[in-house]
Amino acid sequence: MDDSRWIKWFAIATAALIAVLVALIIVLAINAQHLNVLTHSLVDLRRSNQPSSAKPEQSPTPTALLSLLARGESSDSAASPEMARLAKALAGDWNTVEIVQNGQPVPEGAGRRGTTHVVLTGGGTVLVSEGHSVGTVGGDLRWFITTWWDRDAKIYRFLTCFKTSTDAACELRGTAHWDGDTFVNDYDEMINGKPTKLQDIWTDITPNSHTLTEAHDTGNGVMKPYVVSRDTRQ
Repeated sequence: MDDSRWIKWFAIATAALIAVLVALIIVLAINAQHLNVLTHSLVDLRRSNQPSSAKPEQSPTPTALLSLLARGESSDSAASPEMARLAKALAGDWNTVEIVQNGQPVPEGAGRRGTTHVVLTGGGTVLVSEGHSVGTVGGDLRWFITTWWDRDAKIYRFLTCFKTSTDAACELRGTAHWDGDTFVNDYDEMINGKPTKLQDIWTDITPNSHTLTEAHDTGNGVMKPYVVSRDTRQ
């Protein structure tokens, strides 16, 4: 067989194969369409067989999960009794108002006002707090705080991130414990060039409100309120 006849037969065979492939694609497309119609029909049939008051089960969507976080809700259960107690006291959505700043009472309406969203997450191992407040006194403040239970040390630990108009930083800050019904975080900060003992103190804790006080050691062991905010549940 000369080269020209070989090329001719090769072209014919290639064209035939292409035709077969095109036919197979068409068949698959038709079957896929039929399958899609059948699937929708089965779904409609299932829905029609449900009682009118029943709702089909749905898995949480990412948007729904984010919404839960935004509302301070979580599907996580506490990983320990200590985290359960903390979440019971502080988890939720809160309106916050500062009534003391720089150790002085704030004129009404001038203190920072904002919101705090607190949620138990990470499989119930950590309480996350995110908030933003702004006021004539104190300025603009954003924060992100995580609190968890250190089982070995038998204390709570804090990681805090704060951002103001002039500064932004994150740090491991303090160890916390319950003193009766009061939750206390102890830590040290450099103030005016010297280490100073500070406390964050959650008091007057009820299901719908609590008070948060940042207290500074005045040098004689007396803790003076420096910032005080009142949080009420939304």
